[in-house]
Amino acid sequence: MTTSNSQEINQAATIALMIPPLQGKVVASAGDMEVAVDTIMGMPTFSHLSRSVVLKAIQSRLTEGIDDPAIVLDGDSGDHLEWLDGKRSEIDWSLWTRYRGWLSTVQGRGPHVINPVEASIDDVLRRLEDPERPGIWDRRGLVVGDIQSGKTAHYIGLVNKAIAAGYRIVIILAGMNNSLRSQTQVRFDEGLYGYESETASLLGDVDSTARLGVGMPSVCSNPGDSAYNMLPLTNRGENGDFGAGALNQHPFPFPPPAPLVFVAKKNGNVLRNLYNWLQSKLPPANPDDPESRPRLTVPMLLVDDEADLASINTRSIPKDENGVPDPEANPTAINRRIRQILALFSRNAMVGYTATPFANFFIP
Repeated sequence: MTTSNSQEINQAATIALMIPPLQGKVVASAGDMEVAVDTIMGMPTFSHLSRSVVLKAIQSRLTEGIDDPAIVLDGDSGDHLEWLDGKRSEIDWSLWTRYRGWLSTVQGRGPHVINPVEASIDDVLRRLEDPERPGIWDRRGLVVGDIQSGKTAHYIGLVNKAIAAGYRIVIILAGMNNSLRSQTQVRFDEGLYGYESETASLLGDVDSTARLGVGMPSVCSNPGDSAYNMLPLTNRGENGDFGAGALNQHPFPFPPPAPLVFVAKKNGNVLRNLYNWLQSKLPPANPDDPESRPRLTVPMLLVDDEADLASINTRSIPKDENGVPDPEANPTAINRRIRQILALFSRNAMVGYTATPFANFFIP
Protein backbone atom coordinates (compact mmCIF):
# COMPACT_ATOMS: atom_id res chain seq x y z
CA MET A 1 0.00 0.00 0.00
CA THR A 2 1.43 3.36 -1.03
CA THR A 3 1.58 6.36 1.29
CA SER A 4 -0.96 8.27 -0.81
CA ASN A 5 -3.30 5.25 -0.84
CA SER A 6 -3.00 4.94 2.94
CA GLN A 7 -3.82 8.62 3.32
CA GLU A 8 -6.92 8.21 1.15
CA ILE A 9 -8.09 5.27 3.25
CA ASN A 10 -7.61 7.22 6.48
CA GLN A 11 -9.48 10.16 4.95
CA ALA A 12 -12.33 7.87 3.88
CA ALA A 13 -12.57 6.40 7.40
CA THR A 14 -12.55 9.87 8.93
CA ILE A 15 -15.42 11.01 6.71
CA ALA A 16 -17.34 7.82 7.45
CA LEU A 17 -17.32 8.68 11.16
CA MET A 18 -18.83 12.10 10.37
CA ILE A 19 -21.89 10.83 8.49
CA PRO A 20 -24.96 8.82 9.55
CA PRO A 21 -25.26 6.19 10.86
CA LEU A 22 -21.82 6.48 12.52
CA GLN A 23 -21.90 10.18 13.32
CA GLY A 24 -21.00 10.82 16.96
CA LYS A 25 -20.64 7.11 17.83
CA VAL A 26 -17.83 5.25 19.55
CA VAL A 27 -19.77 1.96 19.51
CA ALA A 28 -21.43 0.84 16.30
CA SER A 29 -22.99 -2.32 14.94
CA ALA A 30 -21.53 -4.21 11.99
CA GLY A 31 -24.62 -3.25 10.01
CA ASP A 32 -24.11 0.47 10.61
CA MET A 33 -20.49 0.17 9.51
CA GLU A 34 -21.56 -1.59 6.33
CA VAL A 35 -24.02 1.21 5.55
CA ALA A 36 -21.32 3.83 6.09
CA VAL A 37 -18.88 1.98 3.82
CA ASP A 38 -21.52 1.77 1.09
CA THR A 39 -21.94 5.55 1.32
CA ILE A 40 -18.19 6.14 1.14
CA MET A 41 -17.71 3.78 -1.81
CA GLY A 42 -20.44 5.67 -3.67
CA MET A 43 -18.35 8.83 -3.56
CA PRO A 44 -16.27 9.28 -6.76
CA THR A 45 -13.27 10.37 -4.67
CA PHE A 46 -13.06 6.98 -2.93
CA SER A 47 -14.73 4.57 -5.37
CA HIS A 48 -11.35 3.18 -6.49
CA LEU A 49 -10.39 2.06 -2.97
CA SER A 50 -10.76 -1.47 -1.62
CA ARG A 51 -14.06 -1.73 0.21
CA SER A 52 -12.72 -4.29 2.70
CA VAL A 53 -9.70 -2.11 3.50
CA VAL A 54 -11.89 0.93 4.13
CA LEU A 55 -14.17 -1.18 6.35
CA LYS A 56 -11.19 -2.37 8.40
CA ALA A 57 -10.04 1.23 8.81
CA ILE A 58 -13.46 2.14 10.17
CA GLN A 59 -13.55 -0.92 12.43
CA SER A 60 -10.19 0.03 13.91
CA ARG A 61 -11.68 3.32 15.14
CA LEU A 62 -14.88 1.99 16.64
CA THR A 63 -15.96 -0.63 19.13
CA GLU A 64 -18.09 -3.24 17.42
CA GLY A 65 -19.93 -5.67 19.58
CA ILE A 66 -22.52 -6.11 22.28
CA ASP A 67 -22.35 -3.40 24.89
CA ASP A 68 -22.93 -4.89 28.36
CA PRO A 69 -25.18 -7.61 26.97
CA ALA A 70 -25.65 -10.28 29.60
CA ILE A 71 -29.05 -10.93 31.10
CA VAL A 72 -28.87 -14.04 33.21
CA LEU A 73 -31.75 -16.33 34.06
CA ASP A 74 -30.76 -18.89 36.66
CA GLY A 75 -31.46 -22.55 36.05
CA ASP A 76 -31.89 -25.26 38.65
CA SER A 77 -28.70 -24.37 40.49
CA GLY A 78 -29.46 -21.31 42.56
CA ASP A 79 -26.22 -21.91 44.44
CA HIS A 80 -23.98 -20.63 41.67
CA LEU A 81 -20.38 -20.14 42.79
CA GLU A 82 -18.10 -17.45 41.44
CA TRP A 83 -15.13 -19.20 39.88
CA LEU A 84 -13.53 -17.48 36.89
CA ASP A 85 -11.36 -14.89 38.62
CA GLY A 86 -9.99 -17.47 41.04
CA LYS A 87 -9.09 -19.96 38.28
CA ARG A 88 -8.06 -17.58 35.52
CA SER A 89 -4.32 -18.07 36.06
CA GLU A 90 -4.70 -21.89 35.98
CA ILE A 91 -6.37 -22.04 32.55
CA ASP A 92 -4.52 -22.32 29.24
CA TRP A 93 -6.15 -19.60 27.16
CA SER A 94 -4.39 -20.55 23.90
CA LEU A 95 -7.70 -20.91 22.03
CA TRP A 96 -8.78 -17.40 22.96
CA THR A 97 -5.31 -15.96 22.31
CA ARG A 98 -5.41 -17.43 18.81
CA TYR A 99 -8.93 -16.07 18.18
CA ARG A 100 -7.94 -12.66 19.47
CA GLY A 101 -4.87 -12.72 17.23
CA TRP A 102 -7.03 -13.45 14.21
CA LEU A 103 -9.43 -10.63 15.06
CA SER A 104 -6.44 -8.31 15.37
CA THR A 105 -4.12 -9.28 12.51
CA VAL A 106 -6.63 -10.48 9.91
CA GLN A 107 -9.86 -8.71 10.82
CA GLY A 108 -8.10 -5.45 11.64
CA ARG A 109 -9.69 -4.96 15.07
CA GLY A 110 -7.69 -2.80 17.44
CA PRO A 111 -7.41 -3.32 21.23
CA HIS A 112 -10.07 -0.69 21.86
CA VAL A 113 -12.45 -2.87 19.82
CA ILE A 114 -11.41 -6.30 21.13
CA ASN A 115 -10.98 -5.48 24.82
CA PRO A 116 -14.62 -4.50 25.46
CA VAL A 117 -15.80 -7.60 23.60
CA GLU A 118 -13.52 -9.81 25.71
CA ALA A 119 -14.78 -8.18 28.91
CA SER A 120 -18.33 -8.89 27.77
CA ILE A 121 -17.51 -12.53 26.96
CA ASP A 122 -15.86 -12.96 30.36
CA ASP A 123 -18.98 -11.55 32.00
CA VAL A 124 -21.04 -14.29 30.36
CA LEU A 125 -18.46 -17.02 31.04
CA ARG A 126 -18.22 -16.25 34.76
CA ARG A 127 -21.99 -16.58 35.05
CA LEU A 128 -21.80 -20.10 33.65
CA GLU A 129 -20.82 -22.77 36.12
CA ASP A 130 -17.25 -23.89 36.60
CA PRO A 131 -17.07 -26.91 34.26
CA GLU A 132 -14.95 -28.74 36.82
CA ARG A 133 -17.47 -28.24 39.61
CA PRO A 134 -18.72 -31.68 40.73
CA GLY A 135 -22.31 -32.62 41.38
CA ILE A 136 -25.43 -31.67 39.46
CA TRP A 137 -25.88 -28.15 38.12
CA ASP A 138 -27.88 -26.40 35.45
CA ARG A 139 -27.34 -22.81 34.28
CA ARG A 140 -29.51 -20.87 31.85
CA GLY A 141 -28.91 -17.40 30.45
CA LEU A 142 -29.77 -14.97 27.69
CA VAL A 143 -27.51 -12.52 25.87
CA VAL A 144 -29.28 -9.62 24.19
CA GLY A 145 -27.66 -7.48 21.52
CA ASP A 146 -28.82 -5.24 18.69
CA ILE A 147 -29.38 -6.67 15.22
CA GLN A 148 -26.03 -7.00 13.41
CA SER A 149 -24.16 -6.18 16.61
CA GLY A 150 -21.61 -9.00 16.42
CA LYS A 151 -23.51 -11.74 18.29
CA THR A 152 -21.97 -14.56 16.25
CA ALA A 153 -18.43 -13.31 16.88
CA HIS A 154 -19.36 -12.95 20.55
CA TYR A 155 -20.52 -16.53 21.02
CA ILE A 156 -17.61 -17.92 18.99
CA GLY A 157 -15.36 -16.12 21.46
CA LEU A 158 -17.41 -17.56 24.32
CA VAL A 159 -17.02 -21.08 22.92
CA ASN A 160 -13.25 -20.62 22.60
CA LYS A 161 -13.05 -19.60 26.25
CA ALA A 162 -15.53 -22.20 27.49
CA ILE A 163 -13.60 -25.05 25.85
CA ALA A 164 -10.36 -23.71 27.32
CA ALA A 165 -12.00 -23.64 30.75
CA GLY A 166 -13.11 -27.27 30.48
CA TYR A 167 -16.46 -27.63 28.72
CA ARG A 168 -16.16 -30.84 26.71
CA ILE A 169 -19.33 -30.89 24.62
CA VAL A 170 -20.55 -27.78 22.80
CA ILE A 171 -23.80 -27.68 20.83
CA ILE A 172 -24.62 -24.67 18.66
CA LEU A 173 -28.22 -24.34 17.47
CA ALA A 174 -27.95 -22.24 14.32
CA GLY A 175 -30.74 -21.40 11.90
CA MET A 176 -33.62 -23.47 10.61
CA ASN A 177 -32.29 -24.39 7.16
CA ASN A 178 -29.13 -25.88 5.70
CA SER A 179 -27.85 -22.59 4.31
CA LEU A 180 -27.94 -20.67 7.59
CA ARG A 181 -26.49 -23.59 9.51
CA SER A 182 -23.70 -23.95 6.97
CA GLN A 183 -22.91 -20.22 7.20
CA THR A 184 -22.53 -20.53 10.96
CA GLN A 185 -20.33 -23.61 10.54
CA VAL A 186 -18.08 -21.60 8.20
CA ARG A 187 -17.72 -18.97 10.93
CA PHE A 188 -16.67 -21.70 13.37
CA ASP A 189 -14.20 -23.12 10.84
CA GLU A 190 -12.59 -19.68 10.78
CA GLY A 191 -12.93 -18.72 14.44
CA LEU A 192 -12.54 -22.03 16.30
CA TYR A 193 -11.09 -24.90 14.23
CA GLY A 194 -8.76 -23.10 11.83
CA TYR A 195 -9.49 -25.43 8.91
CA GLU A 196 -12.35 -26.49 6.65
CA SER A 197 -14.49 -28.91 8.63
CA GLU A 198 -15.76 -30.56 5.43
CA THR A 199 -12.38 -31.76 4.20
CA ALA A 200 -10.15 -32.09 7.27
CA SER A 201 -9.92 -35.06 9.57
CA LEU A 202 -11.75 -34.90 12.88
CA LEU A 203 -8.63 -33.79 14.73
CA GLY A 204 -7.79 -31.17 12.14
CA ASP A 205 -4.70 -32.93 10.80
CA VAL A 206 -4.19 -30.54 7.88
CA ASP A 207 -1.15 -29.02 6.25
CA SER A 208 -0.48 -25.29 6.29
CA THR A 209 -2.01 -24.71 2.85
CA ALA A 210 -5.41 -25.95 4.05
CA ARG A 211 -5.50 -23.79 7.16
CA LEU A 212 -7.75 -20.76 7.41
CA GLY A 213 -8.95 -18.23 9.97
CA VAL A 214 -7.38 -18.85 13.38
CA GLY A 215 -5.28 -21.64 11.87
CA MET A 216 -3.50 -19.45 9.33
CA PRO A 217 0.31 -19.51 9.66
CA SER A 218 0.32 -15.76 10.24
CA VAL A 219 -1.89 -16.31 13.31
CA CYS A 220 -0.97 -19.76 14.62
CA SER A 221 2.55 -21.14 14.30
CA ASN A 222 1.85 -24.38 16.22
CA PRO A 223 -1.49 -25.80 14.99
CA GLY A 224 -0.55 -29.23 16.30
CA ASP A 225 -0.72 -28.03 19.92
CA SER A 226 -3.10 -30.26 21.88
CA ALA A 227 -4.94 -27.14 23.10
CA TYR A 228 -6.41 -26.86 19.60
CA ASN A 229 -7.60 -30.47 19.31
CA MET A 230 -11.34 -30.90 19.05
CA LEU A 231 -13.85 -33.11 17.28
CA PRO A 232 -16.25 -31.23 14.97
CA LEU A 233 -19.09 -33.70 14.38
CA THR A 234 -20.74 -31.47 11.79
CA ASN A 235 -19.19 -29.72 8.80
CA ARG A 236 -19.71 -26.76 6.47
CA GLY A 237 -21.28 -28.78 3.67
CA GLU A 238 -24.95 -28.21 2.82
CA ASN A 239 -25.53 -31.74 4.12
CA GLY A 240 -23.00 -31.45 6.92
CA ASP A 241 -25.55 -31.46 9.73
CA PHE A 242 -25.91 -34.28 12.25
CA GLY A 243 -27.97 -36.56 10.03
CA ALA A 244 -29.27 -40.07 10.61
CA GLY A 245 -26.05 -41.54 9.20
CA ALA A 246 -24.07 -39.97 12.02
CA LEU A 247 -25.74 -42.24 14.57
CA ASN A 248 -23.50 -45.15 13.62
CA GLN A 249 -20.36 -43.10 13.13
CA HIS A 250 -17.74 -41.71 15.49
CA PRO A 251 -16.91 -44.84 17.49
CA PHE A 252 -14.37 -43.07 19.72
CA PRO A 253 -14.57 -43.67 23.49
CA PHE A 254 -16.84 -41.63 25.71
CA PRO A 255 -16.05 -39.27 27.36
CA PRO A 256 -14.32 -38.21 24.15
CA PRO A 257 -10.54 -37.66 23.83
CA ALA A 258 -11.13 -34.03 22.76
CA PRO A 259 -14.03 -31.58 23.00
CA LEU A 260 -17.00 -32.41 20.78
CA VAL A 261 -18.56 -29.56 18.79
CA PHE A 262 -21.89 -29.73 16.96
CA VAL A 263 -23.32 -26.94 14.79
CA ALA A 264 -26.89 -28.11 14.22
CA LYS A 265 -29.94 -26.48 12.72
CA LYS A 266 -33.18 -26.18 14.65
CA ASN A 267 -34.92 -29.12 13.11
CA GLY A 268 -36.84 -31.80 14.97
CA ASN A 269 -35.23 -34.70 13.08
CA VAL A 270 -31.69 -33.36 13.50
CA LEU A 271 -32.16 -32.77 17.21
CA ARG A 272 -33.70 -36.23 17.56
CA ASN A 273 -30.61 -37.72 15.92
CA LEU A 274 -28.38 -35.77 18.26
CA TYR A 275 -30.43 -36.78 21.29
CA ASN A 276 -30.41 -40.46 20.30
CA TRP A 277 -26.65 -40.43 19.73
CA LEU A 278 -25.96 -38.79 23.07
CA GLN A 279 -28.45 -41.08 24.80
CA SER A 280 -26.54 -44.08 23.46
CA LYS A 281 -23.52 -42.84 25.45
CA LEU A 282 -25.33 -42.89 28.81
CA PRO A 283 -23.75 -45.05 31.51
CA PRO A 284 -25.73 -48.09 32.68
CA ALA A 285 -28.27 -47.63 35.44
CA ASN A 286 -27.13 -48.17 39.00
CA PRO A 287 -28.58 -51.53 40.10
CA ASP A 288 -28.36 -50.44 43.73
CA ASP A 289 -30.46 -47.34 43.04
CA PRO A 290 -33.07 -48.22 40.41
CA GLU A 291 -34.82 -44.88 40.90
CA SER A 292 -31.78 -42.88 39.86
CA ARG A 293 -31.57 -41.65 36.28
CA PRO A 294 -28.25 -42.20 34.47
CA ARG A 295 -26.74 -38.99 33.15
CA LEU A 296 -23.68 -37.93 31.21
CA THR A 297 -21.28 -36.28 33.61
CA VAL A 298 -19.19 -34.48 30.98
CA PRO A 299 -19.83 -30.69 31.18
CA MET A 300 -21.88 -29.42 28.25
CA LEU A 301 -22.53 -25.94 26.84
CA LEU A 302 -25.47 -25.31 24.52
CA VAL A 303 -25.59 -22.00 22.61
CA ASP A 304 -28.94 -21.11 21.06
CA ASP A 305 -28.56 -18.55 18.26
CA GLU A 306 -31.70 -16.47 17.63
CA ALA A 307 -33.20 -17.90 20.81
CA ASP A 308 -36.56 -16.30 20.05
CA LEU A 309 -36.92 -18.41 16.90
CA ALA A 310 -38.35 -21.96 17.14
CA SER A 311 -36.73 -22.76 20.50
CA ILE A 312 -39.51 -21.45 22.72
CA ASN A 313 -42.66 -23.41 23.48
CA THR A 314 -45.44 -21.53 21.70
CA ARG A 315 -48.23 -23.93 22.60
CA SER A 316 -50.88 -23.02 25.13
CA ILE A 317 -49.67 -24.17 28.53
CA PRO A 318 -52.33 -25.73 30.78
CA LYS A 319 -52.65 -24.67 34.40
CA ASP A 320 -53.65 -26.61 37.48
CA GLU A 321 -56.49 -25.69 39.81
CA ASN A 322 -54.25 -23.14 41.50
CA GLY A 323 -53.41 -21.39 38.23
CA VAL A 324 -49.84 -22.73 38.12
CA PRO A 325 -48.71 -23.48 34.55
CA ASP A 326 -47.36 -26.93 33.69
CA PRO A 327 -44.37 -26.22 31.40
CA GLU A 328 -43.80 -29.94 30.79
CA ALA A 329 -47.17 -30.48 29.11
CA ASN A 330 -46.83 -31.26 25.40
CA PRO A 331 -44.21 -28.68 24.31
CA THR A 332 -43.42 -27.96 20.67
CA ALA A 333 -41.06 -30.40 18.93
CA ILE A 334 -37.85 -28.35 18.97
CA ASN A 335 -38.45 -27.07 22.49
CA ARG A 336 -39.00 -30.65 23.67
CA ARG A 337 -35.79 -31.89 22.02
CA ILE A 338 -33.76 -29.10 23.60
CA ARG A 339 -35.15 -30.04 27.02
CA GLN A 340 -34.39 -33.72 26.43
CA ILE A 341 -30.80 -33.00 25.40
CA LEU A 342 -30.20 -30.82 28.45
CA ALA A 343 -31.70 -33.49 30.70
CA LEU A 344 -29.11 -36.04 29.51
CA PHE A 345 -26.37 -34.10 31.32
CA SER A 346 -25.84 -33.71 35.03
CA ARG A 347 -23.72 -30.62 34.35
CA ASN A 348 -24.99 -28.30 31.66
CA ALA A 349 -25.25 -24.64 30.72
CA MET A 350 -27.44 -23.04 28.06
CA VAL A 351 -26.98 -19.52 26.67
CA GLY A 352 -29.42 -17.96 24.23
CA TYR A 353 -28.51 -15.07 21.91
CA THR A 354 -31.15 -12.77 20.49
CA ALA A 355 -31.97 -9.22 19.46
CA THR A 356 -35.68 -9.71 20.20
CA PRO A 357 -36.01 -11.26 23.66
CA PHE A 358 -39.69 -10.59 24.27
CA ALA A 359 -40.94 -14.14 23.70
CA ASN A 360 -38.21 -15.52 25.93
CA PHE A 361 -39.39 -13.31 28.78
CA PHE A 362 -43.15 -13.48 28.39
CA ILE A 363 -43.76 -17.14 27.53
CA PRO A 364 -43.47 -19.44 30.59
